Amino acid sequence: MRTTITLDDKIAHGLKKLQKKNPHKSFKEIVNQLLEKGLAVSGDSINEDFTIKPLPAVPRRHLNFDNISKLLETAEGDFHK
Repeated sequence: MRTTITLDDKIAHGLKKLQKKNPHKSFKEIVNQLLEKGLAVSGDSINEDFTIKPLPAVPRRHLNFDNISKLLETAEGDFHK
Protein backbone atom coordinates (compact mmCIF):
# COMPACT_ATOMS: atom_id res chain seq x y z
CA MET A 1 0.00 0.00 0.00
CA ARG A 2 1.29 3.43 -0.86
CA THR A 3 0.58 6.34 1.48
CA THR A 4 1.97 9.73 2.41
CA ILE A 5 2.93 10.65 5.96
CA THR A 6 4.48 13.73 7.51
CA LEU A 7 7.42 12.96 9.79
CA ASP A 8 8.72 15.21 12.53
CA ASP A 9 12.25 16.42 11.81
CA LYS A 10 13.58 14.44 14.78
CA ILE A 11 12.01 11.20 13.47
CA ALA A 12 13.18 11.79 9.89
CA HIS A 13 16.72 12.47 11.14
CA GLY A 14 16.70 9.23 13.16
CA LEU A 15 15.48 7.26 10.15
CA LYS A 16 18.20 8.76 7.95
CA LYS A 17 20.82 7.78 10.55
CA LEU A 18 19.51 4.21 10.54
CA GLN A 19 19.62 4.18 6.76
CA LYS A 20 23.29 5.26 6.80
CA LYS A 21 24.07 2.42 9.23
CA ASN A 22 22.23 -0.02 6.94
CA PRO A 23 23.05 1.11 3.39
CA HIS A 24 21.79 -2.17 1.92
CA LYS A 25 18.24 -1.35 3.12
CA SER A 26 15.95 1.19 1.52
CA PHE A 27 14.27 3.95 3.49
CA LYS A 28 10.97 2.14 2.92
CA GLU A 29 12.35 -1.12 4.38
CA ILE A 30 13.62 0.66 7.48
CA VAL A 31 10.30 2.43 8.09
CA ASN A 32 8.34 -0.81 7.56
CA GLN A 33 10.59 -2.77 9.95
CA LEU A 34 10.26 -0.16 12.68
CA LEU A 35 6.49 0.05 12.28
CA GLU A 36 6.20 -3.74 12.40
CA LYS A 37 8.31 -3.88 15.58
CA GLY A 38 6.21 -1.13 17.14
CA LEU A 39 2.99 -2.97 16.36
CA ALA A 40 4.42 -6.20 17.80
CA VAL A 41 5.33 -4.46 21.07
CA SER A 42 1.84 -2.97 21.37
CA GLY A 43 0.37 -6.46 21.14
CA ASP A 44 -1.33 -5.92 17.79
CA SER A 45 -0.38 -8.80 15.55
CA ILE A 46 -0.35 -8.19 11.81
CA ASN A 47 0.26 -11.86 10.99
CA GLU A 48 -2.68 -13.63 12.57
CA ASP A 49 -3.26 -17.23 11.57
CA PHE A 50 -6.28 -17.71 9.39
CA THR A 51 -7.56 -21.17 8.57
CA ILE A 52 -10.27 -22.17 6.14
CA LYS A 53 -11.87 -25.51 6.84
CA PRO A 54 -12.85 -27.20 3.58
CA LEU A 55 -16.18 -28.92 3.24
CA PRO A 56 -16.73 -32.01 1.12
CA ALA A 57 -18.12 -31.30 -2.34
CA VAL A 58 -21.17 -33.50 -2.35
CA PRO A 59 -23.53 -33.35 -5.33
CA ARG A 60 -27.01 -32.16 -4.40
CA ARG A 61 -29.34 -34.37 -6.39
CA HIS A 62 -32.43 -32.35 -5.49
CA LEU A 63 -31.00 -29.17 -7.05
CA ASN A 64 -31.38 -28.58 -10.78
CA PHE A 65 -28.68 -26.31 -12.18
CA ASP A 66 -30.34 -26.11 -15.61
CA ASN A 67 -32.71 -23.38 -14.41
CA ILE A 68 -30.63 -20.85 -12.45
CA SER A 69 -33.60 -18.58 -11.76
CA LYS A 70 -35.49 -21.45 -10.12
CA LEU A 71 -32.37 -22.44 -8.19
CA LEU A 72 -31.98 -18.88 -6.83
CA GLU A 73 -35.64 -18.81 -5.88
CA THR A 74 -35.20 -22.09 -4.00
CA ALA A 75 -32.09 -20.84 -2.18
CA GLU A 76 -33.10 -17.22 -1.46
CA GLY A 77 -36.86 -17.14 -1.77
CA ASP A 78 -38.44 -14.20 -3.58
CA PHE A 79 -35.61 -11.87 -2.47
CA HIS A 80 -33.34 -12.86 -5.37
CA LYS A 81 -35.11 -10.50 -7.78
